[in-house]
Amino acid sequence: MAQMQQMQPPRFGRVYVETNMQPPQRLTDVPESHYRLSGLSVGMMLPLYTTKFRQLNDTTPPPSLAITIHPSVSYSRISISHPNQERILMNPQFTLSSYYMFKRKSMFFVNLRTQLNEDEFTAKNPEPRYAFLTLYSRKVSGGFSYFGGAAYSYVFGEGRFFPLLGARVTLGKQSTINMVLPLQVTFRTQLSSRLRLSVYLRPQGGVNRFENRLTIADSTQKVLVFRRRGAQLGVALSYQLRNNLSIVIDPSLLVAQKIQFTNESGSQTYINHNLSRGFQLHLMIVWRPWQNSLRNQQYPDAKPEEDDSFLLGF
Repeated sequence: MAQMQQMQPPRFGRVYVETNMQPPQRLTDVPESHYRLSGLSVGMMLPLYTTKFRQLNDTTPPPSLAITIHPSVSYSRISISHPNQERILMNPQFTLSSYYMFKRKSMFFVNLRTQLNEDEFTAKNPEPRYAFLTLYSRKVSGGFSYFGGAAYSYVFGEGRFFPLLGARVTLGKQSTINMVLPLQVTFRTQLSSRLRLSVYLRPQGGVNRFENRLTIADSTQKVLVFRRRGAQLGVALSYQLRNNLSIVIDPSLLVAQKIQFTNESGSQTYINHNLSRGFQLHLMIVWRPWQNSLRNQQYPDAKPEEDDSFLLGF
């Protein structure tokens, strides 16, 4: 029987710049209408603390703990014809993540996030929102792991608590299927030493506070909440330009898209539109200046397919 490898967290130190571009979509209930949302994001992931604890016996690796911080900010422009609005949306966030590995086969992951979701007017008086994700992963065999946990997130266009359940299946030496429902299903394969292909399906959504300058909305509501929800089916190609520099090209199809303007609790909806299917092009450059950091010296066998964990983008 092949020896099972110790589970590893993603490699940490990185700086990234990404942009999302999309042609206008149509509001399905309004003729000659349009909706468009494009943006730019900048962020980094920094190792904060890494340690290995005392080894329990000669056959079991010592438990280890890794903590990272992940600050980022995104800047988006929305253009919509009904109501006729163009706004700038700003979404800074700060994430604290910890990975605790123990007994060779198990990992416990916790992700805590503070975020601001504002427009150019409400940014003067921001209101923080909070999200979290916790996940337990256990490797059953060399090619199969299962996951279980819970999360509170705004990825469905509202603050929602939901359970997590999934598995990772290894297909040969180069390919994996990774499922953590309802957040993502991904097939990933290494096409060459530098080129990786991923096919994924995941929810796509979010919220932003939106100053009420809409004449068709309730004038007594000073601030509305702009909600977006839908699904994204994409194919991403990641190419390693250098040992510590990669570029990602990610075209995707946007389906089942809906936008709403509501009050803060979501109990009253002022504007509600379904969108036609859309196309989005996502480009990202990732630089890992800390490739030879203490964390990488402690975990030299970390697998490339575990580097860019979707857990950071829940």
